[in-house]
Amino acid sequence: MDPPADSGAALPAGADRAEPTDYDGAWKELHALFWREMLELLDPELYGLLLPGGVPISRTTELRQLGPRSLRGPDHCDELQEVRLAEAPAEPVLLHTELQAQYQPGRTFPERMARYARLIEVHFDSRVIGLAILTDPNRRWRPDRSIWQLAGCRSEWRYRVVKVQDWEPRRAELEESANPVAAFVLAHLEAQRTHGKEAAREAARWERTLHVYQGGWEPEVGRNLLRLVNWILPLSLAGEERFAERLRRFEEGQSVPYVMPIVQFAREEGRTEGRAEGRVEGWTVGAREKLQGFIAEILQRRFQASPEEWQRHVAGIHDIAELNRLQELAWDAPSLEEFRKGFPDGSSNGHAAETG
Repeated sequence: MDPPADSGAALPAGADRAEPTDYDGAWKELHALFWREMLELLDPELYGLLLPGGVPISRTTELRQLGPRSLRGPDHCDELQEVRLAEAPAEPVLLHTELQAQYQPGRTFPERMARYARLIEVHFDSRVIGLAILTDPNRRWRPDRSIWQLAGCRSEWRYRVVKVQDWEPRRAELEESANPVAAFVLAHLEAQRTHGKEAAREAARWERTLHVYQGGWEPEVGRNLLRLVNWILPLSLAGEERFAERLRRFEEGQSVPYVMPIVQFAREEGRTEGRAEGRVEGWTVGAREKLQGFIAEILQRRFQASPEEWQRHVAGIHDIAELNRLQELAWDAPSLEEFRKGFPDGSSNGHAAETG
């Protein structure tokens, strides 16, 4: 695929291919942002057992700091939360959630779930609920227990299982759902369907993006959903640039645009900041300029600030991660003065706040 005419640089080898989809990272971010909504959609039975209005307490960091080698490294427990059940509100229980994106034949996965349950029970002296959310495309793989027996002794650990692929024939329900996680699950299914198919992937991402805009969610929810949709439906560099321009034109006609961190290839992870083939300066320059313009536009819409003045101030910031942070701050800051305080070397930019 050819780069856009205004890209300013030739594409490197392989730029017409998307980066591998980061299913694990996207689902963990979803869990962090929409835990309650995720449980309500994917395991409504368990959700119904929780104490209404109860606030979960994360114990994941505490667990990982305990020291057992089996809880360290890439094979560590995904999430651990202290919750209360309606049937026994005085007794906290621990919910261990494992987000599994890769098919693992054999006993490896069930034994890992059982091992976590034993360790959690011993270290925290608490009852454990195990929940496996399987996001892989193998519809038949749904391990739900670990059985160990030897010399007349037997131990069995059964845990709850959610298979995201079960939603494939229920897409209509997802389309009509007011739960924001339904929009993400649709994007996940599209990511699996369009694997290795750039044109289909680009069309699917646009459709999922429009679905988010039409969902009627609060701006913060909408921006997070758009970020997650982009995350799980990565495009090639050329595709990202086309998508960014298409969304920019679309948002010009919206009364309350989300103005997400729009160029996915310029995410904080540095996807285009450095490659084995070398840095593609023309693309990163284009990403920076778009983000700089978005920040100025947000400040204008929220605080009637002079976009030209602020664009001059952000023009000197070249770090993509910092620009994404400033864009989020532009949406979240209660006033222009508070935004100025969060600006790099904020005191030196006071003139922008005063003239805005």
